[in-house]
This record gives sequence, C-alpha cells and structure tokens, in this order.
Amino acid sequence: MDGMETSEHPIIVIGTTNLALKELDPAMLRRLERHVEVALPDIKGRQALFEHYGKKYNLSGASKAYLNTLAKSSMSFSPADIKNILNEAAILTARDNHKSITPATLEEAVDRVLVGSKRDLKISDSEKRRFALHEIGHAIVGHFLKDDFEIKKVTIVSRSDALGATWSQPKKENDLLLSTRKGLIDEIAGAFGGRIAEEILLGADNVSIGAHSDLDAIRKIAEHMVLDAGWSGFAPRNYRNSEHLSEHLKQRLEKAVDEIVSLGEARARKVLKKQSLLLDKATEALLKEETLDAQAFKDLVKRYGVLM
Repeated sequence: MDGMETSEHPIIVIGTTNLALKELDPAMLRRLERHVEVALPDIKGRQALFEHYGKKYNLSGASKAYLNTLAKSSMSFSPADIKNILNEAAILTARDNHKSITPATLEEAVDRVLVGSKRDLKISDSEKRRFALHEIGHAIVGHFLKDDFEIKKVTIVSRSDALGATWSQPKKENDLLLSTRKGLIDEIAGAFGGRIAEEILLGADNVSIGAHSDLDAIRKIAEHMVLDAGWSGFAPRNYRNSEHLSEHLKQRLEKAVDEIVSLGEARARKVLKKQSLLLDKATEALLKEETLDAQAFKDLVKRYGVLM
C-alpha cells in the first residue's frame, strides 16, 4: 500500500471485520486513514432491525407485537443474529406447513440460533431430575438476587451440548450498560445456583460435573472484578496488563479473586436454603413441563417462595 498517494488513479479500499481494533495488527492499522467501530445495537436498534427484516416474512399479528419482547430480551444480539432468527423462523414455519410465523416459532428460532437444534437423548429419570434441579437452582437465585433482571424461561430441553438452560431479560425497557459490584457478585451467585441446588437436594457426594462451564464463567467474572475493575481489597488499579508483578502481589490478587467467588457462593447458598420448598416444587414442575415460561415460574415463586 506504500506510495498510493502518488498514483494518478488513487485506490480507495474499504474493508470490514468482526474483530475488535485491539485484535488487529497495529502495523496494518497505521496504514488506514479511518477506523469506524460499529457497536452492537441497543434495544431501539434491535427493535428497528426486527421490524426491518421482518417485512420480508409473513408474520402473524401476534408475532409483529412479539418483536418488541424479542428486542427487549436480545441484549448483545448483532444484526446478523436478528436476521438469522427470522430466517430460521421462516424455515420452521415452512417445514410445519404453517401460513405465518407465530411467537412460539420465533422463540424456537432464538433457541436454535443461540444454542442449537433439539437433541433426542435417552435420559434416565434420575438424570433428568438432576438437570431440572440444576436449572431451577439458577433460576431461583437469579430471581431473588438480580434486581434488574427477571427470569424469561427455564428449560431442560437438550440442545447441542446444552442439557438445559435458564434465560433472563432486563425488567425495564432499556439495556443495562454498566455493571456494579453487587450486580457482578449476584451474577456469580446465579452461576453457582445449579451446583448448590444439586448439593442441597442430592448431597455433596452426588454433585455432578455439569457446573464446569458455570465455574469457568464465575472465575472470569471474579478476575475481571479484581484485575480490571480494581475491586481487589487494596489500592484500586488495573492489574490486567501490568508487567513484573511480584509473586506476593500475584498471591494477594488471587486471594481477592477467591474471596469474591466465595462471597457469591455464600449468597447463592443462603437463597437456596431459604427457598428449599420452592426448589423442590419448581423442580417437579419443570420435570413435568420440560419448559417453564416467565409467568409459570412467577406463579411457582408466588405459591411456594419465601420473602427474602
């Protein structure tokens, strides 16, 4: 690209990438005159995208209204994700010989795009109950601790590598852009919910390895809090890219991470011990229905939950 400015016929090169600028070669970036970063759409942007792409498809009246709900619950979705969801919904509608896309089809399309297609697994009753218990544990802790979020759906329908899932969405009609210390610790607690629920009802020796991905997420959140956000318990600063840290300081940082993890675990354990009846009843309900939507879960909390 050297010498392009002296050409009689200048060339303009426009390129796009899904990588962040910090992931690109600095030597290449220095040769580019303009860097334009396009952020993921906010709730208004997602709603506009759903409506824009939705014009190409035969949506039922209920589905057109349901696009607002999808926009609310689809934080971090890219325009490509939104287009894929509508396209997948159209494929499912055609497969089932339906005339128009329904809200249920849109929900199935969201699950397929994010998690994968359903798997027809032969699962024993005891393992199925464990999956239900695990997901309900996540849901209960999330319900009682996450002030800004509500449970959207809990399911034990297996998809790809996932044996179940718990989905949440913001309570208000806006995206949450900044996390607080309490919010992050409560997020850790929510991730601990499945493992602790198994421990409470099945015993410590019968806890499965199903929480390994939860533990990875927990560690990442705690390390982010200590290394990036300065919640280390001593002089607040960013330690992520610090060089030549002493072994003593590394040990202190590791201890700070462990303390945050332990705090989140204790919060989850406190909630689930107090909500033991809800844990049992909601697990049985999920076993029977396989999927609980937001209203079904709220009804169970109202009937069997205890005020915190």
